[in-house]
Amino acid sequence: MKTGITKFFGSLSAWQQNVGAILADFWQPLDNKIYILLDLALVAAAWLTAWLLLVRRLGDVTAALHYNTIFGIDYVGAPVQIYWLPNIGLIILALNLILAVLADKKYKLLSQLLLIGSGVLLVFINIALYTLNLINFR
Repeated sequence: MKTGITKFFGSLSAWQQNVGAILADFWQPLDNKIYILLDLALVAAAWLTAWLLLVRRLGDVTAALHYNTIFGIDYVGAPVQIYWLPNIGLIILALNLILAVLADKKYKLLSQLLLIGSGVLLVFINIALYTLNLINFR
């Protein structure tokens, strides 16, 4: 029994050291640092914008959540649903970071494209939140 537990914790420690080395290698290049920090700043901006929208709409029962140029406002819902946009951005950023770390050794370009793609998506999410602000408060 003792050897099984010792083996388990030994393999867990080796796995932890291996993951730490992979993450340290991924964090080493300056461009990866810039992309990751920029993506995290964009996620924080999206969360801050969504929170400010919700604070301003706290007394209302509904909020305009989608605007179409042909039909006007076509989706109305609870103001809490504004948090879906930053949540989606955070989930996609996490998935792209995991895939970028896994692809970093063999496919450096793919890793860079995943990080840049997350940034572009987060810019569009921030634009969407800004337009929600314009729709609801002009």
